[in-house]
Amino acid sequence: MSKHSLQASIPNPDDIQSLQGLRVLLVFHSFKNDTDTLAFIKNVRHLGVVPPLNLLYLSAWLKKFGVITEILDCSALNLDCNGALHAAKSKEFDILCFTTTNLDFLFVIQWIRAFKKEFNKPIMVGGLGAENYPAEMAEHPEIDVVFHSASEASVVPWLDAFINKREWWKVPGSASKYNDEVFLNTPIALPKNFVRPHPDRSILDIKQYYSILSKGFPFTAGMSSFGCPYGCHFCQIRLTPYFIRSAEDLIQELEICEKEYGIQELDYFDSNFTIPRQRVFEFADLYQKKGLKIRWSCRVRSDQVDEEMLQAMAASNCAWIGYGIESGDDTVLKNINKTQKGSQHIRQVIRDTKAAGIGVTGFFVLGLPGETETSLSNTLSLITEEPIDFVQISPYWPIPKTPIYDKLVRDTGVDIWRETITSGTRREDLSLSDTSFSVKDMHQYASKIYKEFYFRPHQILEMTKNLTSIQQFKNFYS
Repeated sequence: MSKHSLQASIPNPDDIQSLQGLRVLLVFHSFKNDTDTLAFIKNVRHLGVVPPLNLLYLSAWLKKFGVITEILDCSALNLDCNGALHAAKSKEFDILCFTTTNLDFLFVIQWIRAFKKEFNKPIMVGGLGAENYPAEMAEHPEIDVVFHSASEASVVPWLDAFINKREWWKVPGSASKYNDEVFLNTPIALPKNFVRPHPDRSILDIKQYYSILSKGFPFTAGMSSFGCPYGCHFCQIRLTPYFIRSAEDLIQELEICEKEYGIQELDYFDSNFTIPRQRVFEFADLYQKKGLKIRWSCRVRSDQVDEEMLQAMAASNCAWIGYGIESGDDTVLKNINKTQKGSQHIRQVIRDTKAAGIGVTGFFVLGLPGETETSLSNTLSLITEEPIDFVQISPYWPIPKTPIYDKLVRDTGVDIWRETITSGTRREDLSLSDTSFSVKDMHQYASKIYKEFYFRPHQILEMTKNLTSIQQFKNFYS
């Protein structure tokens, strides 16, 4: 695949009529009955049920071209694969669509095989995992196309070509197998001024979604930006094209969520809500002018927030901020190119946030380059000494398209994720780069931190005081 992307010419609904009435079933798999030990899946299970935003954005885009979409959110419905197959039998569809990451591909491919066997319909696959190894995924005979570029740039042209039988295996932004040959086509990029439609929440049963971090119910998720301008060495979306939504667009979405869907809280899942700085103040001003009541939360770099900004966010009903702290050790932060002005600055930002009346969630990753017993102790100290309300701990599993992963491949001569997709086997443990620890070691330490943080008498008291419903109590303590 070329390192250079074509500039997309975004399809115009007036020019493509062939998709009118086409029915696409968007399938979001669950992790029910999965025995995977990865922290990713544990966190998905325990944080709540969050709408699959990438499928909702795809639905909104496809509807512009007359496509009829329906979602089968098996996580929300608590369905295993057999239950999902049974539910799908009652639906009408022409094409199936799945989404995957690296971590869950072996699980997703089992679902894809089952759906292909049961329904024998064309199957599309997208998601972050598809961006990394599209050709390898396209080798699987049950998959008709893998999209490795933005769906708004590639899915409609592919569907149009497929329906009209015009060399669909050569559409930019996709990978397909045709006559026993995999065609890995040139990536395609969205125009810099592209504005996505709001995610299509009309296909959801809104009341099925919740977060243990949210006091508001019904709950939903959103994005204030796409991509990332930063170069953190452990993150897949590092240095990717950065699309910023305007304050007006964000407020319009909040207003729709509150007034049309009765949603009481929205969590922005992108990591850079406070970039650019001025947008925060525009957002806060518009929120108050509209008289909105919906609570919202966001994720922020601790070096991209200040006291004036925190006051504006608090005044516009910001419930909590999630800081991607990653580590409490300055050497580890330097190694991953995410110093955030140092651990002492991070500590002060946490205190400033609480002083502004905003809750704090800390996101941490264990096992990054340079991790030692001392650095783990520094992380534990930060977590237990500062006024953090919730923590999420993730043992690090190297991710493709990152400097850490590239070094791992050079050092070992093995691309473990390519091996996973092509061989159908997954390593349950891995020695981590530039540290003496393994992934399993970090799982054990993550459990230790969770226990030391959440089972402090003060923490139990604070969390119990903040619970607003029996359901939230059950969601958290389960």
